[in-house]
Amino acid sequence: GAPPALRYAALRGAMDQQRSLEHGRWAFAKTANCLVRREAFAAAGGFAEGIRSGGDADLCWRLAAAGWALEPRLDARVVHRNRRTTAAMAAQLARHGAGAAWLGRRHAGALPRRSLPGLVRWTGRRWRTALAARARGDADTALVAALDPLAAWAFEAGRLLPNRTS
Repeated sequence: GAPPALRYAALRGAMDQQRSLEHGRWAFAKTANCLVRREAFAAAGGFAEGIRSGGDADLCWRLAAAGWALEPRLDARVVHRNRRTTAAMAAQLARHGAGAAWLGRRHAGALPRRSLPGLVRWTGRRWRTALAARARGDADTALVAALDPLAAWAFEAGRLLPNRTS
């Protein structure tokens, strides 16, 4: 079968555009599959320079502030290759966490961090779910529940990293 990181990404819908469009005020299009009108792009000032992650959300939120709206095109498709190893997946999520911290500083209220005690309790619950799923032979649920904490901790730890390109 597929490596665990690839299975996890598929089961979680990691690159599903719908996931980032369901964030209400903080909805954004992933730039892997996004088209922006030239006039809107210029009016918003284009992408922020010198950052590694979070540019898509930042651009979308500045577009919204300038009066533009997201228009989902759910039939639009792109091919995106997810990370093949859990280490590479965790590194990518840490980079996304760095972007989330940058976005939170730039856009007050966006992408708040999780509380440490809550994250610890949630991790324990997810691992218990993984063990129970494994015991009953539900490999997909076990995999997702086992890797969810790795993903969450990598993302949250990433908030401590710089989000600069150099």
